[in-house]
Amino acid sequence: MIGILDAANYAFAYGLVSAMPQYLGSATYAAILGVDTLDAALVQLVNTHYRETVQEVMRERDKTINIAKIERGITDHYTRICMSVVDALPMGIRASSKAILTSEFDVMNLKKILRGIIAKKNPEIIISECVAGNIKDEILRDLANSEFSSAVEKIKNLGFNIQGKNLFEIENALDINLMDKWKREAEKIKAATNYIGRQIDMLNLKSVIRLKLMNRDANDFINKTYEGMFLKKNILSSINALEIDKTNFNSEGINNIIRVTPYEDRFKEALEDYKESRSLEKLELMIENASAKFGLVQNPLSLDYILSYLKRMWFDVRNIRIMLVGKKYKLPKEEIEKLLVIPE
Repeated sequence: MIGILDAANYAFAYGLVSAMPQYLGSATYAAILGVDTLDAALVQLVNTHYRETVQEVMRERDKTINIAKIERGITDHYTRICMSVVDALPMGIRASSKAILTSEFDVMNLKKILRGIIAKKNPEIIISECVAGNIKDEILRDLANSEFSSAVEKIKNLGFNIQGKNLFEIENALDINLMDKWKREAEKIKAATNYIGRQIDMLNLKSVIRLKLMNRDANDFINKTYEGMFLKKNILSSINALEIDKTNFNSEGINNIIRVTPYEDRFKEALEDYKESRSLEKLELMIENASAKFGLVQNPLSLDYILSYLKRMWFDVRNIRIMLVGKKYKLPKEEIEKLLVIPE
């Protein structure tokens, strides 16, 4: 049972996240999408809680607008919010909560770097998308400036137990590393059990679908991974048994299998959207969004709720980057909208 002091700390942490919107809101999204230029999009952002970051860049009138700097500033703002909220949590769970978040940030950063290297992105753009975790900025920069195989070896030297040669195998291995760290933290604080269990469900679901879309059997991954809260190994195996590939995406079959769990139709929209978008990245983000939203039906004075709230706020950061880059390269409004994952 939460003590009086702990309840007060939870309430304070909940108050912090409540005071900072989960997302900009439909009106702000519409206003940014409705303008034609990057300058005009930045003017819209000045009216949000990202005002300080945007104004700092806009003051540099003699320079070309530095998208990477804006992205980095917005991402850093999100990180500060996360750490401020964690610091307001009860003392007994503070360290483990921070470890849960920063471990996820580390793996997210490593995935972004590896994907960026393959896509031949500018290293500065890759770094601008990274969130401050445990891995130092100079190490991330070194990775972003490396060749793919070299980056993988350097990641192994950081203590990550990863096997495989291609991106998908390495991402799956990174996910298992993350689950392992989460499991260790869950043993220290039972309050994190539900959040971690759902996060493991989400990672497992994404990995099995990812493997199926690459025409690979997911059985080996299922045997190596951890079980989450509701998507047990028998459910993952049932999804793996479906006939799925890029041209024949059996969203109905996947949803029917998941429907027997408390998630019910939580991932239905994500699965259906893939049929039109054919974007694996968007599918994975929509699964993450649905998982975080599920956590928000829980008691607000709980770690599960607070961590889920912070996870939902990440989509705001990601969407802002998408919209600004879209405006810079003059993409049609409709094309930008297709890339957004809005946490309604």
